[in-house]
Amino acid sequence: MKKTEKLLTAEVALQFLKKPKTIELNNFTSIDVGAAFALANYKGSLELNGIIEISEDSILALAQHKGQRGSCELDLNGIEKLSDTSIKALAKRKGNLSLNGLKTLTKSAVTSFSKHKGDLSLNGITELSVDYANTLNKRKQYPRNPAILLSLNGLFEISKDVAKALSLLEGHLSLNGMSDLPEDVAQSLANHQLRLYLNGLAKLSPVVASALAKHTGRLYLDGLKELSNTAAEAISNYKGEELHLCGLNEISDDAAEPLFKCLGRLVSGGGMYYAVGGWADHEWVNRLKVLNEAKAEWFIQDQDEEIRYLREMTSITEAAALVLSRYQGNLSLSGLAVISDAAVEALFRHHGGYLSLGINHLSDAAAEALSKHHGDIFLYNFKDLSEAAAKFLSNFSGKINYMAAADWVASLIVKSKD
Repeated sequence: MKKTEKLLTAEVALQFLKKPKTIELNNFTSIDVGAAFALANYKGSLELNGIIEISEDSILALAQHKGQRGSCELDLNGIEKLSDTSIKALAKRKGNLSLNGLKTLTKSAVTSFSKHKGDLSLNGITELSVDYANTLNKRKQYPRNPAILLSLNGLFEISKDVAKALSLLEGHLSLNGMSDLPEDVAQSLANHQLRLYLNGLAKLSPVVASALAKHTGRLYLDGLKELSNTAAEAISNYKGEELHLCGLNEISDDAAEPLFKCLGRLVSGGGMYYAVGGWADHEWVNRLKVLNEAKAEWFIQDQDEEIRYLREMTSITEAAALVLSRYQGNLSLSGLAVISDAAVEALFRHHGGYLSLGINHLSDAAAEALSKHHGDIFLYNFKDLSEAAAKFLSNFSGKINYMAAADWVASLIVKSKD
């Protein structure tokens, strides 16, 4: 259905300048020259994404908009075609520019954009020649914005030569529209030195992962939902600034093993989880089933987090438990239903926070060891406890919380204190 035409007049623009929150500029489909001149004086970002028709005079007026530092965006994403003169005027504007409605580019337009000083979003462009890519890569950083972004998310595929040209760009590069990446293209893009966004990739082959691991800036692969063992091994060799895997919600223990080498460089998450460097809030780490000594060593390296979650861990070795006991903070192992006496004895050495366990049985020896823990204890799903074990726990100096435990367990321990 065709959008109802709505003209943005100078009168409305002046009202917007007085009370910006009362008028939604995106609702207007066209703008007169007077309104454009008025909005050019606005000290914030301008979103005019509903505009589909605009005169050259209005563009020249809007090109005078400067905003202010941190809020200098000019969005005209509804416009599908602009003259070279209009583009030249907009490109001279010092500030971020979003023209995602443009479908094609002329040589003159590309030359103008190469001189633009600010983030540039051209997500409506679906094809890019080597010649145009070589022109765009001449975009330079400048003091006010030392790392500008070029967004070409409308490109679904590019050649090796185009990738090579774009890799020379002095600024961040976004190619989120690409769902598949040939090895030769990945090798070329890996030479790009700043932020590289490839969030459209849903899967990653080992050879592409190996190529991208050579990238030295921040690498964004947030579209990945899964990662094979071989691909994880390949990408774990990444030595760049940050590796983003925020869409990775689940991973096998074997695939997780090599990723622990990226400590301090890996950004991942899932749902509300988000972490840089440390492991507490990496969702795929939370879902590890088995924790060995090597993984535990990586897990405790970041001592800044308040709590360590391993909610789905069902097995832990004595050596890993001994490593975790060195962590000076809260430990949540609520998925751990069965644990050896030796592992409990190792964990009781943990201090500096509470210890949460999902065990349903505690032997007399394990209870004696646990009673020496320095910090509160949370016990989930308790079902079995001898009188001797209860006696040991009754001597515990801290607080024991029986989460979902049978009432008789708490009663038995209280009775043992008498």
